[in-house]
Amino acid sequence: MSRTRNLAKGEPGIKTEAVWNPQLNVVVFPRFGGVVLLDSVPLKLEESGVGHRGYRPEFRRKVLDLVEAGRPIAEVAKALGISDQSIYTWRRQDRLDRGVEPGLTSAEKGELAAAKRRIAELETELWAMRRAMELVREVVPPKGGSRRSR
Repeated sequence: MSRTRNLAKGEPGIKTEAVWNPQLNVVVFPRFGGVVLLDSVPLKLEESGVGHRGYRPEFRRKVLDLVEAGRPIAEVAKALGISDQSIYTWRRQDRLDRGVEPGLTSAEKGELAAAKRRIAELETELWAMRRAMELVREVVPPKGGSRRSR
């Protein structure tokens, strides 16, 4: 079901479409990037913070709470405009974090990523030092001279 409502009070001509999904009991306001879960805490797409690092943890937690409450993943994904594979991935990582499944937790993955970044940084520094030494050897001749080494 789709309705057009004037959501900007006192400003004629600014209208947006509100789409209601009766199966999920959700109202979506695409123009404003908002989703209202009528039987839950309001959930807004701008809260999701889709950007460089994906969705915010609070948004993921709310989506997982909907799934754990018994809502089908496909319906939640469609209503919120995200892929169902994302929800499956979030659910699996949540199970890993809680220790239900074996594997690396989010904290362990973070530590591993930080360690890999540090290793890459150190390797870059080492390469720079080696290159600097090569350049110095080209410019400064080796010590030679009048004395013999003992």
